[in-house]
Amino acid sequence: MKSRFASLPLDVARRELLARAKPLDGSERLAVEEALDRVTAAAIFARTSVPHYCGAAMDGIAIRAADTAGASEADPITFERGDPAEVARPFSYIDTGNALPSWADAVVMIEKVYAGPARASSSGSEPVRTPSPELPDVVHVRTAAPAWQHVRMIGEDVVASDGIVPRGHRLRPFDVGALLAAGVTEVDVRPRPVVAILPTGDELIEPGEELRPGRIVEFNSRMIASFVRSWGGEAVRLDPARDDLATLGARIERARDDADVVCLIAGSSAGRRDFTVDALASVGRILAHGVDVVPGRPAIVAAFDEASHRARVALGIPGYPVSAVVICLELLAPLVAHLLGTSAPERPTLRAVVPHDLPSKRGNEELIRVQLGRVGDRLVAVPLGRGAGAITTVVRADGLVRVPATADGIAGGEAVDVELLRPIGEVLGTIIVIGSQDPCLAVLEDVLRAAHPQYKLATSWSGDTEALGALERGEAHVAAVTAPVSPDGDERELRVPRGARVVHVAVRSQGLIVPRGNPLGLETLSDLRGRRVHYVARRWQGGAPTTGDPDIGSAREALVHTAVAEAVRSGLADAGIGVAAAAAALGLDFVPLEIEDYDLVLREDFAASDGGKALLAALRSDGFRARLAVLGGYDDRSSGVEKALTPASAT
Repeated sequence: MKSRFASLPLDVARRELLARAKPLDGSERLAVEEALDRVTAAAIFARTSVPHYCGAAMDGIAIRAADTAGASEADPITFERGDPAEVARPFSYIDTGNALPSWADAVVMIEKVYAGPARASSSGSEPVRTPSPELPDVVHVRTAAPAWQHVRMIGEDVVASDGIVPRGHRLRPFDVGALLAAGVTEVDVRPRPVVAILPTGDELIEPGEELRPGRIVEFNSRMIASFVRSWGGEAVRLDPARDDLATLGARIERARDDADVVCLIAGSSAGRRDFTVDALASVGRILAHGVDVVPGRPAIVAAFDEASHRARVALGIPGYPVSAVVICLELLAPLVAHLLGTSAPERPTLRAVVPHDLPSKRGNEELIRVQLGRVGDRLVAVPLGRGAGAITTVVRADGLVRVPATADGIAGGEAVDVELLRPIGEVLGTIIVIGSQDPCLAVLEDVLRAAHPQYKLATSWSGDTEALGALERGEAHVAAVTAPVSPDGDERELRVPRGARVVHVAVRSQGLIVPRGNPLGLETLSDLRGRRVHYVARRWQGGAPTTGDPDIGSAREALVHTAVAEAVRSGLADAGIGVAAAAAALGLDFVPLEIEDYDLVLREDFAASDGGKALLAALRSDGFRARLAVLGGYDDRSSGVEKALTPASAT
């Protein structure tokens, strides 16, 4: 059913939202130590100069610069420790940070101060050693010192009344230090915007409650609340509202009087049960039902026009979690910043190459989740799944690639800007692995990160041929394969790129994953023929099912071994093809059918890098072997052994 309200482009929706909200009035006074991450309500000025006295910038002696005139190696000048009223050329020992005596205007560093009176020849004169139990009272210097040498002047950093931080500035740890140094002990900060978050739906249950079909764990509100707190707002998570128009409208009315922003979480897709938009329309005005961004298209932007209400705007946030993330990043984040009187921080960007075509539908701006890795001399952006419900793809994502609404997509090989979602150091430590999936890779990553936390694996599943092709094109560091390989390949083997290294992970057992007790008594794949069973095969992206059989009707296909096991455990399938480790992980039985080598093929340059050496060390470690034993279904006797590659013609 088409909505009676119009949709808006993303930038227009953002502009409409901010135009109807204004920065919050008032301020809150806090001790500087308690104001970290708060936004200043006014400019803050220094109360004292920093430093507030002239101090030594070096360990040495304080002297009058004029007394050193003419000093040289041939004609050093003698100084005596004492008061200027008592000696001709006075000096005083001084440490870094100490105040200069009132009569001094320069410091000679201790390494340039020599013990004893000056002689016609300076031979035999030793520098003053510090610390020393007995410092000489007579010294000489051999170099003239300009006035104020090695002296930190009053106000060198900041002068009393100078501005330190401006209005609308989010206070950082070094800001706290600068304010305290300048004599500021309290600051006026903006009040935190209060964001009321109202989940809706009869199907929602709380985390930890019993899972039943049709019941959904309500986690979106917790995720959004975490976003709000990280941006400097105060999140108020409300109890879920049931799917009833009158009830929902009443809940919105109460929320708008107690908060600065109202967020409703629902799947607002303009359908028969579209209570969210109707409820908002009953108490406010709909500015947009639909924002032209994917994921996030079903979002709602609404306003409350009556000045008597505290909240002036509301957001309808889609129920699909990735859509919710996008709307939070693109609309809620700038709104919270606007209410705080500051600007939303821009995500840093990196240029990266997209390895293959990424089609996109015109008319909607699209944000594609990607993982990043430096392969050779270029940064590669590997796209993740694009479904709006796959929240783990956001967890795994290093950044977002933005496809304009006017484009049909991005061509393979094109360089794009990637908006980072994690620190750049983590991005540059990413190891891209493409190929055959196996649960042991997650264990390998954990062993790797225990010793080298700067590295992580970014995995993408494909067939062996596609994985080796990606390796040769410079789109991955590692290919995970099960087929035999050689330098040139033949009808029985796959060709590996020149110089690549093939390292054995384990021999794995592949077979039928079946319910506990194997109720169908399956012993071979042939036992499924002619029986009314639901069978799950595994399919590579763009490839054929593994260990499939054309005479067996497959009810479904899965990309990873654990997904096969889950289908069997949940009763969606009677059996499926996978590895023994997946069956053991979900408490199922396993019927072995075949064994195969599981190997990693490493690019030559990666294998020689620090990251490659760390990965190989993890693969060869006792800790990895111990973890494989816990998984079960692997023979690890040759784990980490490099395979010698011989031309196919020689085999």
